[in-house]
Amino acid sequence: MMQPEEMTDQEVTGFNYDDLLPRVNNVDQMLRDVEFQGVYTSSELSRLKQFVEDSKKPLYPGCHKYSRLSGDLKLLQLKASHGWTDKSFKQLLDLLKDMLPEGNQVAGSVYEAKKIICPLGLEVERIHACKNSCVLFRGEYEDLDNCPKCGFDRFKRAKDGGDNNAEDGNEPEEIRGRKGNRGGPVRVAWYFPIIPRLKRMFATRKEAQLLRWHKEGRNKTGDGKLRHPADAAQWGNIDAHFPWFEDDCRNIRFAMSTDGVNPFGNQSSTHSTWPVVLSVLNLPPWLCKKRKYLMLSILVSGPKQPGDRIDVYLRPLVDDLQTLWKPGVKDVWDEFERKDFTLHAMLFTTINDNPAHRNLSGQSKRKGEACPHCLDETCSLWLRKSKKFVFLGHRRFLHKKHPYRNMDCQFDGEKENRMAPQHVSGMEVHLQVKDIKTIEELPKDAILGKRKKRDGEEEEEQGMWNKKSILWELEYWQLLDVRHSIDTMHIKKNVC
Repeated sequence: MMQPEEMTDQEVTGFNYDDLLPRVNNVDQMLRDVEFQGVYTSSELSRLKQFVEDSKKPLYPGCHKYSRLSGDLKLLQLKASHGWTDKSFKQLLDLLKDMLPEGNQVAGSVYEAKKIICPLGLEVERIHACKNSCVLFRGEYEDLDNCPKCGFDRFKRAKDGGDNNAEDGNEPEEIRGRKGNRGGPVRVAWYFPIIPRLKRMFATRKEAQLLRWHKEGRNKTGDGKLRHPADAAQWGNIDAHFPWFEDDCRNIRFAMSTDGVNPFGNQSSTHSTWPVVLSVLNLPPWLCKKRKYLMLSILVSGPKQPGDRIDVYLRPLVDDLQTLWKPGVKDVWDEFERKDFTLHAMLFTTINDNPAHRNLSGQSKRKGEACPHCLDETCSLWLRKSKKFVFLGHRRFLHKKHPYRNMDCQFDGEKENRMAPQHVSGMEVHLQVKDIKTIEELPKDAILGKRKKRDGEEEEEQGMWNKKSILWELEYWQLLDVRHSIDTMHIKKNVC
């Protein structure tokens, strides 16, 4: 479960203070509903009941304006707004506890303050990773101290900035003793399991109803205009191939996006953290990209970007997606229909910029074959001075009698008589990549990037695929015509 000390101030204080108290007044009814549904465990229910008690308990004897909950929330909001450190906030808590009348309910530590307003945390997995992104230390590698592929240490030395000294002392003694003088992990990835979050969505009546919108609330005009992914041919193709998936409109279709961000907010490009975000396409188009409904599933720590090795970090998400596809998640409570059902979900497409698309798909840019539609028929030209590819041949997509086709000096000096490349289906692409090695199968030399050409050895020709993407493990992936989508912003910026 996500612990309060692992949450940022922004995550902790995401409540609107003006709306909090009216919601707290309805917690008693919410408790009765949740207990009837059996959504939470008994330990979670006990923490939620403590949340209710804190909302009614005065901050100090005789106080009528602030409860323990509202006062704690207000203090945390001030901490987040003004950027107070944990150390300064702890000193403020100590001062308030000493200033207020005896028997006050001011939290004694930062950990306790966050715990008061976070009775029900969603599960998060903190997974150690190899420095070179070879493997995640989970499953069969969970107890290793060195990477089984490249041999690099899993942990830093303590003098290099380890994080084994917990300020709050909440770490079990046996774990602290086993670490000894060892520092923190060299690299970390956080995985936020998607199955518990989907269960929470269906446990709320309003959200459960919205997840049915694509079938029950959408205006099906049939005029050929694309207003929602459900109007696309790919949506209908999935329904045709898997009628059992279409039969239940509660089955989820995801779109996945990822890109590098600098969490420190400056213009430097020396640090790159990669979040992997899922959006739920069942929702109306005016909601599916709202912050409330975007699901952060993976966070890959920097400072270096994972590149083509992002597949290593996608492994937990792909495992959950395979479970959601078949056999599905049984006994999920639907608050809208007031009964249990078996939930299924699929990854409908990815939406990224061009570099992230190449990392996910495994498509190479070395020969200028970077177009996800044209593939090996991509028209490109290498600019030696600028040291980059430019992409040509756009006139191929015009109709045969378009005047631009006969213009030569206005473009590249030649008339355009070629036809547009034919769309390559997912099955045809799968035939191209099925014999290519995945990232997990690459040898040590390829991982470290140190292999040099020996005397008399011919240089290995690089095809248009660097790897076989981990997404091909999904049963339905080769049936999708549009597996990877380029977002509109980058098309306008780079082409128009």
